[in-house]
Amino acid sequence: MRYRIHLLLVICLIFVISSTVGCGFDLDALDGLIDFETSDDIANPEESEVEEEVSDEGDSVFDDESSGDDESSDQEDGDEPSSDEDNMDVTIYMPNDTGHWMEKLDTKGAGDNKYTAAVSAWQDHAYFLPSTDIWVNVESEIAEVSFGSEIESMELEYEGLAVQTLVNTLTQFEEIDLVQILVEGEEVYSLAGSSYVEQPLQRDESLIATEDYTPIAPADPRRDERFIEGTVESIDPDKRLMYLVPTETMGEDKSSISLDIDHEVVIHRQVIDGDDLQISISDISDGDEIGSIISPDGYVRAIIILE
Repeated sequence: MRYRIHLLLVICLIFVISSTVGCGFDLDALDGLIDFETSDDIANPEESEVEEEVSDEGDSVFDDESSGDDESSDQEDGDEPSSDEDNMDVTIYMPNDTGHWMEKLDTKGAGDNKYTAAVSAWQDHAYFLPSTDIWVNVESEIAEVSFGSEIESMELEYEGLAVQTLVNTLTQFEEIDLVQILVEGEEVYSLAGSSYVEQPLQRDESLIATEDYTPIAPADPRRDERFIEGTVESIDPDKRLMYLVPTETMGEDKSSISLDIDHEVVIHRQVIDGDDLQISISDISDGDEIGSIISPDGYVRAIIILE
């Protein structure tokens, strides 16, 4: 309706102009007027408003979708929470720095249960162990530990402590009394040739060091260690030097030998019907009957004062 009114006004205007200046009016000017008056904004104002609303609503929906995609992306990129079962607190036993006794170590291990986690942690810390697979099965108070065949390449000198640290690691659990060592699921006489593992093994705490007591491992001839028993002729704690008359030469020949004492020497006083007492080098006196363990480098690593 509004379009018709505008068109009528234009026609009237043309008529007035033609009456004034004659029939020589400019049609191009008329086209411009018609184009101006019939622009989309004027001719269809309601449609224009509808298009603007649709456009605004479309942008809003896109923003929401984009925000949702960002959140989804963040969730996908985020790290999955770690499972406590994959990283358990465990206690294992390992040889100490000297390799002569073992000590307790609190650490973490990965596994489906406490047994596999403990053995996994033990394997991670076992520097003496060749790379090999290990399987664990616990049944009727016996833990079966099966190694891959690679275990047979383990160096001979490490076998004893390797076996006993594993046994002590598993027998810390009250429900395990014995540990059966296997290779590829089969019983074997020995792993490397020095320790007997054909029968189930039990816990041995005699080589576990504590803050107050360090056990003394027996002399190991395979490591060129020697055990010498004799009488102390004299000792100098400051110089860590001891003169010992060996028992085997205490006849007419009472010549002494000089022994250098290691700075980490372990000294026990033997007690009858009781545990040995750990003492210091200053507690050794001239005339004491002792047993000494000499390491391959010639230093005394352990001294036992005999009763």
